[in-house]
Amino acid sequence: MKTYLLRLVVVLLTVNTVQSQGLLGKLKDAGKSKEKDKPTKVAEKELSFTEMASLDSASTILNNLEVTKDSRGVSGIYYSLNPIQVFHDYTPVGWVKKFLVSYEEGPQQHNVCLATQYYKNANISKSVPRAKFMMYDWEMKIEKLSGVIFSQNSNRNEGTSFYKYYTVKQEKDELGNLKAGKEYLTDWSKTIIEVEPGIFFIGEMFVDDFKPKNLERSKKYNILNVLYRADKAVQAAKYKTNDAAWDKLIAVNKKIENAEKAKTTAAFEMPLPKKGFKNAPSEIELNKAAQNFLSKYQSEDKLDYVYSSSEWANIYKPIGALAQNTLIGRELNIVIVSTHNGECNVVFATATQDNIYTTGKFTENYTGQLLYVPASSGVNTIECSKARKYK
Repeated sequence: MKTYLLRLVVVLLTVNTVQSQGLLGKLKDAGKSKEKDKPTKVAEKELSFTEMASLDSASTILNNLEVTKDSRGVSGIYYSLNPIQVFHDYTPVGWVKKFLVSYEEGPQQHNVCLATQYYKNANISKSVPRAKFMMYDWEMKIEKLSGVIFSQNSNRNEGTSFYKYYTVKQEKDELGNLKAGKEYLTDWSKTIIEVEPGIFFIGEMFVDDFKPKNLERSKKYNILNVLYRADKAVQAAKYKTNDAAWDKLIAVNKKIENAEKAKTTAAFEMPLPKKGFKNAPSEIELNKAAQNFLSKYQSEDKLDYVYSSSEWANIYKPIGALAQNTLIGRELNIVIVSTHNGECNVVFATATQDNIYTTGKFTENYTGQLLYVPASSGVNTIECSKARKYK
């Protein structure tokens, strides 16, 4: 009897188990059918370049890196007014707005280095070297004279990696949302300049860009990117338009020029005039020679005055097959003072005059207009009060 009952229980359990499996199988099949009928889950919205840059601004990765100690307190965390696209070699890595600026002061060279959160990234494919601007002798002299940190020497390689830092043109999509355009506006392989404590400009800026005839083009096409410390956010916002940034840059450039001019003026001495010597050139002759000089070498300058700073010196040269020493001309030193945009420029030159000669003779028979030979001194921009000392 017990055996029968056990067999009956086993049979019942087996039947119930089979029925349950069949039911579960049907439920699973029904579930699969319903899953097929379900709409596909919408993918998460891809972040825009501005959103990625904003996330970078909020990141604390750079806050954990050591800040370089420098004599001027330049180093620290800075932010960019515009999102910057960074590359590892030629591959885009991300969009950033936060930077760790390091001002490295060496005896022969200073460096301004800019690191992002991708600096020293454990993933080598997303590691972006620092943007490195090097200051050599000339730039270091400018800083000493004017207090302005400035460099036109950007290094696009640090270690074995190549980097790019770009500001791109911002456009709008069909819904009016901002998007990154394909046009690059600022290539960070150009120039960096500190326009005031805590604010840097990065972009393309060279001497010719500051000339009045080029300024309109510079403001339109030479886009400047603004980096600022957090405590300078309000001031940096004033430079959001390129016109405003360039107006500030022009003022800073003028500061540098004035500092250089003050140093040059202090060390510069105007040569004493020479007058009343034999066959001294007339004022008309000197003016004509100086004007010809300016037309060729400083066409935008206006002649202020010119004077002789030496007497005539004869010029001899071996002539003919027998190389007979012959008087072929004469020369004297002249000082040309000109003006340009309210500045006074001083140039030393040599005026020459030909001699109608006979080979082997020293007979003086000077004729023709005064010619000129530029001296090696170049153009000296000094205070007008000193430049016009002998006018």
